[in-house]
Amino acid sequence: MSAKLGEAPLVLRHKLFRIRETLQWQGVHGLTFRALMHSGYRSAGWFVRPLDAPVRPVEARRPARVGELTASDAEAYVAFRPELTETVFLSRLEAGHRCFVAFVEDRPASVVWVAVDSVRVEFFSRTLFFGEGEIYLYNAYTDPANRGAHLQPLLIAAILSRYQAGGFVRAFSLIGLHNRPKITVCERAGFRRLGYLGQVRLGPFRRDFFRGRRDEADDGATRRPRP
Repeated sequence: MSAKLGEAPLVLRHKLFRIRETLQWQGVHGLTFRALMHSGYRSAGWFVRPLDAPVRPVEARRPARVGELTASDAEAYVAFRPELTETVFLSRLEAGHRCFVAFVEDRPASVVWVAVDSVRVEFFSRTLFFGEGEIYLYNAYTDPANRGAHLQPLLIAAILSRYQAGGFVRAFSLIGLHNRPKITVCERAGFRRLGYLGQVRLGPFRRDFFRGRRDEADDGATRRPRP
């Protein structure tokens, strides 16, 4: 009983920290979005970036280097992002996903995952499939101490340049429409929102929908990401 009583304040502090962080980086819209999500409605903007356009170089505001994590870095990654287990980290790598990271003083400060072919989007409990030459950027995160240092733009520019050189033609990303900081970073990197993916859940009922164009080559007809 004493252990459970001791855990309660920890849970409360964690929730208060999440609320404070959401307000700081996403504002009232972020809290509203989370409330809607718990009520059964969720959505995210569908952002697209053609890779035939030049990638603008980015300079970080503090010394940083871009690298890639491997299976031997599982423990270090989980220490950086404890909400993800080593098992999930390794399963992503085994599926062919790649984890790019910006290091500051030899420590992970910002990460972005890249998938090709397909990706499981747990937020919507569905799998998205992509065509040849397409990549999907997801699970981007910068630790609070390094936000505002242009590490995420540095990392995204490096990723786009690498896949552009490899012959890839298009990059995608799903971003919550409340998440203005992340949207701003992607738009400055050349991404444009062409639609949004949504979902409504009510008990056993579930409906997924897509509104907009899947990529910039569309002629205006509605095409949804292939489930």
